[in-house]
Amino acid sequence: MNKTLEQLVDLVKAEIESLSLGARPAAGIRDTDEIMADLGLDSLDYATVMLRCETWLGIKVNEAAADWRNLKTVGQLAAFLHAHL
Repeated sequence: MNKTLEQLVDLVKAEIESLSLGARPAAGIRDTDEIMADLGLDSLDYATVMLRCETWLGIKVNEAAADWRNLKTVGQLAAFLHAHL
């Protein structure tokens, strides 16, 4: 699936918005926001965002190979997904 990095950022933001039930509108989420620290998602929410993005993109990433310490922000997660397309 040929998606731009910007489209993946929008996808991650939309998934975060859906989990927060609109409390965090996608338009108010920045690429530099930390998913857990700034946006208040917990590890289960983070995993849900990942799974939904994988499903939407039709991919499966090797989660064991991911350096989760460097996947904190919306932009970092989107770039990680983009690299797996």
